[in-house]
Amino acid sequence: MVVKPVAKERAVAGRDALAKQIYAHLFDCIITKINKALQIPGKPHAFIGVLDIYGWTYIEFYSRYSILMSHVEADLSDKKQTCQNVLQRLIQDSNQYKFGHTKIFFRAGQVAYLEKLRLDRLRGACVTIQKHVRGWSHRRKYLRIREAAIILQQYIRGKRTIRLGLIAENNTEIQRHDHEKELETLKEEIKRSKEDRVSLQRKIEDGVQVNSDLQQQVIQLTKHVKVIPELRRDLNNLQNQRDNLDRKMKEQSEQTRG
Repeated sequence: MVVKPVAKERAVAGRDALAKQIYAHLFDCIITKINKALQIPGKPHAFIGVLDIYGWTYIEFYSRYSILMSHVEADLSDKKQTCQNVLQRLIQDSNQYKFGHTKIFFRAGQVAYLEKLRLDRLRGACVTIQKHVRGWSHRRKYLRIREAAIILQQYIRGKRTIRLGLIAENNTEIQRHDHEKELETLKEEIKRSKEDRVSLQRKIEDGVQVNSDLQQQVIQLTKHVKVIPELRRDLNNLQNQRDNLDRKMKEQSEQTRG
């Protein structure tokens, strides 16, 4: 058995509700037994009803069942009229209750019906409150998770940006080294091409000199070729002169012999 302390007003309200519930069940039992006893052949409609002799004052009914009232009914200044309007709306059968000058009397089971409606309304209100509180709690939790996720994303993106920046710097450095190597290679190729051009220039100059020498030689040979016929004529003349001299000498020698 667990004993839980509660406030005085709450304990009194619980006591009154329990007493009224007991009264309602007691009235139901009494009415059921009396009606069974009244079941006489020939009188099928004979029955009795018992009103709740305890009753509710209008103030008690208003304070306990105000949760069942609409906004329009709750705004009325006349609490007695408000209670009448509420009962007429909730219980359609007017024989189940009676209005007195200061109290409201109910037949058996009507207070239990009103308590059920009140508990259903309280349960619905509790569900609504729980729904909003849980929604607020989950939204708060979601916002904290979202904020943490945003911070993590910012951190990860910052690290990634730094890493990409370092990679870009390294790539730039590598590209710069590659460009420098390419420039050095181009400079060496330009230098070699210059040297090759100088050597080609020298070869061309040498070739021009050789060509000029060959032209001189050709000119000299041409001159020699032109002189050859004259030399041949001179040679022929000399040979003729020699032949003439030989002949003359031969003739003179023969003359001397003769």
